[in-house]
Amino acid sequence: MIYTGYADFWFQEVSLPERMAKFAALGIKPIDIWMWRAKGVALMDETAAACRECGCHINSTFDESAGSLTDANDHAHCLDAWAESLDVAGRWGVKHLFIFSEQIDPYTPPQGVSTDVNGWTKPGAPTKTALTPSVVKAVLMKTILILSLRRVKNR
Repeated sequence: MIYTGYADFWFQEVSLPERMAKFAALGIKPIDIWMWRAKGVALMDETAAACRECGCHINSTFDESAGSLTDANDHAHCLDAWAESLDVAGRWGVKHLFIFSEQIDPYTPPQGVSTDVNGWTKPGAPTKTALTPSVVKAVLMKTILILSLRRVKNR
């Protein structure tokens, strides 16, 4: 079993970077830090440096501003947020980067209400796209390809 330290919840009496030494003193080296964007890049840079100084590493993080893959009007925001997350995670040495879109849940319309989403929807979605599991998977795969191509182009 591997123990990780949840930096957002432990040692809140000190700054985020100062918490890294406290985790290291307990022998906890992998550190999980939620919602990197809300903390700001400068604080996360400082925290990553503190991790390196005391032999810890950022085990995982995620961006709370991920956008939506099922809303065509939000694709650019989603791809840009994911690309930025990949870039900063690489810079900070993050081992596990969680990337989200919105929750997609099975949908059963009320009796008599027609739907063209084939049983899948995001709440309040004004979309006409059929969000079947295979469509969602295809969108995710296309997104991974686009992000990979962006990274290669930017090198």
